Amino acid sequence: MLKIFSMVVGEYGENCYAVHDKQSLRSFIVDPGSEHERILDGLKKHNIKPEFILITHGHLDHVNAVDAMVNEFGIPVYIAEKDMTAVREGRTIFGTIVSDVQYINDGDIIKFGDKDIKVISTPGHSMGGVCFAIDDIIFSGDTLFYTAVGRTDMYGGNYEEILRSVKNKLFTLPDNTVVLPGHGQSTSIGFEKANNPFFM
Repeated sequence: MLKIFSMVVGEYGENCYAVHDKQSLRSFIVDPGSEHERILDGLKKHNIKPEFILITHGHLDHVNAVDAMVNEFGIPVYIAEKDMTAVREGRTIFGTIVSDVQYINDGDIIKFGDKDIKVISTPGHSMGGVCFAIDDIIFSGDTLFYTAVGRTDMYGGNYEEILRSVKNKLFTLPDNTVVLPGHGQSTSIGFEKANNPFFM
C-alpha cells in the first residue's frame, strides 16, 4: 500500500511528494522544489529514505532542492533529456548533478519494488515534460491541474501541444485515476474530463 506525503514549498507553492510503500518500506520523491531543509525534515519525520528522485520537468520551482537531496541520499534523478536543455542553459540550477541523471522516455518503466512506474511524455508546459503513473495515481507536474492546464508562455511551452498531451495521453487513463499536480489541489481524470474548461 502506498502512502503519499505532500509538502508545499517555495514562493510558487510547488507540491513536492514523498511516496512510501508501507509493505516494502521503499520510498521515492517527486519534484523536490525549494526549501530543502523542510523537505529533509519531512522525510526524516516519516522515516523516509528515498531511493530515487522523479522530475516531471526542469523548471526552477520543481528542481531547486534536487542537489540537497542527492547530497543527502546519494540517489539518481530521472528526467527527460529534452528538459536538460533548460538545465544546461541555466534555466534551472541543479546542473551540478548532471552525472547522476538517468534520462527517461515515453513508455519507460521505472521499477519500484514489485510495482511499475510508467513514464508518460506530456510536452507542452516544457519540451520534455513527463507524468509518472503508479497504481491508480498519476503525478502530473504542471501538465494538468484542477480545472486547468499548465501555462505555456515560458521557455519550451506550446499551448496546442499541452492540450494534445492531456487529451491524447492523460484522458485515456481510467476515470478513477487520482491526479497529483505540481501546484494546487488533487483531482481525478474523470472529474477533469467532465469539468476542465480547456476541454469543454
